[in-house]
Amino acid sequence: MESKTADLIPLASVRSSSGTYPDADNPGIVRLPLSNDDVPRPFQTDTFPAITSPNSVIATVGIPLSFTVTTTGTPVPAIMSKGILPRYLAFVDNKDGTATIRGTPEKAGICHTTIKSKFGTGTSKYVLAQAFTLTIRR
Repeated sequence: MESKTADLIPLASVRSSSGTYPDADNPGIVRLPLSNDDVPRPFQTDTFPAITSPNSVIATVGIPLSFTVTTTGTPVPAIMSKGILPRYLAFVDNKDGTATIRGTPEKAGICHTTIKSKFGTGTSKYVLAQAFTLTIRR
């Protein structure tokens, strides 16, 4: 893919280590890539990893529940539930930055679990945790 650039600021105000690229044909102009593929890491516009869905949901006995866990950030995280959900509820990682808690509650009560999202692997791994409360009413 061809990288696009934009004219931004005078060269005199930018240091070469800043991730900008001097334009040899137009002294005094600095060009910044508009694609993350060519931008040094501190200047990439990736969204900071986060679990963005609410940390609780209220359901009703006998009525199907479908709750979507949402995240932001790259790479797409693996999402899991740490803790015990009632047997009638399933936690499914959709492998697209979302997960679904679904099922039909059979009994009133409160369930506490932790939702974890793991971004990356190895030394670049970043793990987030969110305490989650499911309240089931009659």
